[in-house]
Amino acid sequence: MKLWTKFKALFARRRLEREMSEEIRAHLDGLTERNIAKGMSPEEARYAAHRAFGGVEQIKERARDERRLIWLEQFFQDLRYGARQLRKAPGFAAIALLTLALSIGATTAIFSVLHGVLLRPLPYPQSDRLVTLRETFPPDGGAAPPTWGAYYYWARHASSFSGIAASRFDSANLTGAGEPERVTVVHVTANYFSTLGSPLLLGRGFRDNETVPGHDAVAVISHWFWVKQYAARADLVNQTVELNGRPCTIVGVMPADEQIDRAPHFFLPQTVTAADRENFAGKDRPDAVVARLKPGVSAAAAGAELNVLSSALAAARPATNAGHGAQLTSLLDDVLAHSGYMLSGVRALLYTLFGAVAFLLLIACANIANLLFARATVRQKEIALRAALGATRGRIARQLICESLLLSLLGGLGGLVLAYWSIDLLKPLTGSLPRSSGIALDGRVLAFSLLITLLTGLSFGLLPAWNASRVDLATGMKSGASGGDRKAHRLRSALVAFEVALALLLVTGAGLLGRSFIKLQHVDLGFRPGGVFANRLELPAEKYRAESQQAALVDQLTERMSGLAGVDGVAFTTGMPIFGSMGTSFKIDQDRAPDPQPAKNALHAAITPDCFRVLGIPLLSGRSFSARDEKQSPPVAIISESIARHFFPGQNPIGQRILLNSGSKAWREIVGIVGDVKQWGPASEALVGAVPGCVYEPFAQNPTTRNLLLVVQARDDAPDLPLVLRGAIHQIDPQLPLAGLFRLEAGVAVSIAKFRLSMLLFLIFAGLALLLTALGVYGVIAYSVAQRTREIGVRVALGAPRTAVFRMVLAQAGRRIGVGLAIGLAAALALSRLLRALLFQVSPIDPAVFAAVVILLIAVALFACWLPARRATKVDPMEALRCE
Repeated sequence: MKLWTKFKALFARRRLEREMSEEIRAHLDGLTERNIAKGMSPEEARYAAHRAFGGVEQIKERARDERRLIWLEQFFQDLRYGARQLRKAPGFAAIALLTLALSIGATTAIFSVLHGVLLRPLPYPQSDRLVTLRETFPPDGGAAPPTWGAYYYWARHASSFSGIAASRFDSANLTGAGEPERVTVVHVTANYFSTLGSPLLLGRGFRDNETVPGHDAVAVISHWFWVKQYAARADLVNQTVELNGRPCTIVGVMPADEQIDRAPHFFLPQTVTAADRENFAGKDRPDAVVARLKPGVSAAAAGAELNVLSSALAAARPATNAGHGAQLTSLLDDVLAHSGYMLSGVRALLYTLFGAVAFLLLIACANIANLLFARATVRQKEIALRAALGATRGRIARQLICESLLLSLLGGLGGLVLAYWSIDLLKPLTGSLPRSSGIALDGRVLAFSLLITLLTGLSFGLLPAWNASRVDLATGMKSGASGGDRKAHRLRSALVAFEVALALLLVTGAGLLGRSFIKLQHVDLGFRPGGVFANRLELPAEKYRAESQQAALVDQLTERMSGLAGVDGVAFTTGMPIFGSMGTSFKIDQDRAPDPQPAKNALHAAITPDCFRVLGIPLLSGRSFSARDEKQSPPVAIISESIARHFFPGQNPIGQRILLNSGSKAWREIVGIVGDVKQWGPASEALVGAVPGCVYEPFAQNPTTRNLLLVVQARDDAPDLPLVLRGAIHQIDPQLPLAGLFRLEAGVAVSIAKFRLSMLLFLIFAGLALLLTALGVYGVIAYSVAQRTREIGVRVALGAPRTAVFRMVLAQAGRRIGVGLAIGLAAALALSRLLRALLFQVSPIDPAVFAAVVILLIAVALFACWLPARRATKVDPMEALRCE
């Protein structure tokens, strides 16, 4: 096949040559005939025609050049020549390609994370037009989703939006089709799917009449749950399932990849009543309100309109809406802001990591530029010979730049392979990031990789190419491989200082993050996560509406599970560490204790008696709850240490009374004090701000919720715990699901995932930076020693001791390293503050870390200088002078 292609190309060239020859001959014949007509003889006319037409062969060559795009042919010629040069220097090629593959691969992998989480559009048509709406309140401008009344008012009167939809998150028990399962549910308004712009894969969305109570027994199922639970059955539409024991008809299936990370299993209609439309002050609000801006309407203009509507609403209802305003946020920012990292946290993390890997790429560019400078010296005679034969300076520079681009393209291919593997390796670390499912090598990431590859090739190739093209013919032809260029040597020294400075930045970041992570490991959580498992239980309202029914079920489950093999404790609670607790306000009995602060807020949980023991929360004073604390018993409460410290200063809280603004309105006697817990793991304060203390009450005295947490303490030798617990639950109620046990230790690990991810990646980048910097320092010092072989030989011949030669080489290296350290320290002091969001109880300018980093850099640099310096001390004066 290749032979036939060559034959076709040969025949095409010959045909074109014939056509060109015939055209030129026709021109000459025409000129000859005109000359004959003027009275010339045929011979004179032919000569005159040739003189007027010009050189035939030169014209043919110019035509060939125009036809074959000479610049393109020269480019491919330069690439072929560059490939031959790389084959001739396998050591240089291997080091350069490995350096490029590592740096470009790391950059591409981190950019894929940045793109997948922050830059990738949401999976909706024109997702940049989607915003979330909130209502702001005086006096501090706090924001929350609007009341149902404000939502319907905005939806009726706002003209800036093509649709405004509301949603409310919930959960339900899926029964009637095999094993019961707890599923997440989103109640949405009828226009929810049209506002998002998501055409359903199967079936339809909701109709307006299906938001009327009693007509809402329809559901839309998510695509991934349709595949997971129902094997993508096309006939699922119009089938009936049971949610909380209530029949519900599936009318549609969401399209693939049309959901964000907080993906539900089922969408249900949000019922609307006349009372909802007039609810301007109630606590019952949607969890989110999303709107689509009309074409040509900016977010600022829409926000201004909503504020005008809010003012009009406040004027009509001053008792409930005075001072209220509106706030618009892009839907993407809202998704990120409500992740565990918060919007600023995830952006700080990813942009910091991308900046760190960019520094690593710059170190790699400086390193390869140093290698190319050394290689240009070796090729000095070749370049001088090319210049002597007529090659222009631009042509030589272009040849060298093409070699650099070829090198970067080959390194970029290796980097793509490493990035593909790295993304799989990063998945356990990035799994806790919002939108992490979109981290992949897609088209945009590949385009970025190609761009960064070309820029890298130009970055490390331009300066050496420019310097090498300035060759002096006489010096170049005489010096050959041993010639030197002081300007190039100074540039190489500057690049080494640049590498040292960047390496110090990365190692400083790794040191600060490492020390921060060590501190996280030693934080007292206030509870014991080891061996503790938890699972949410949703009690169906139809079956457990009465408080007595809820309390009886909890007692039966506790008794049945406590006797299981391998189970050391069972408890139920409405809130716990990692899973979170609801907040409440409270009052202190004015007759028994002073009231130093009018507003008192705390977390709240109703628990069964064994909860403190199961979770390992220490009892500091007083007593714990017991089976005697029943519904008919005097109401009691237990407070955490911070509440006792802040609200009962200098007093003993035991025996005091407290009134909770949740559940029953009875005054409760404080019977105990327990330790504070880190509700969201070791970095609770760093993640969600200051966490208040907690007030606990017996579940038996306030069984007002059907959303419970089952907490189990199990030994390592326990049998299949989910199977055993599921069996115990189904013996009491076969319709209660146990979706799966969550290990509390895993939750603690997730809570510090941001710190772990940043620390590990910074450590990897710092290690690579140290390696590349050591290679760069070694290369420059080794080259310098080779260039000064004659000088060193003369010094030794004149009596210089070997130790003096050793010190001379180290001093020469020390100047470059010292400059790099000084620049790096100044930059680190300025830039380390950018790591503040990723640090925990560590100052961005921690003196111990900075001192350790400087010592480490000096040690690595001196180690890189040791071998060249040792080689310099072994120079034989006679051999050195004879070689010269």
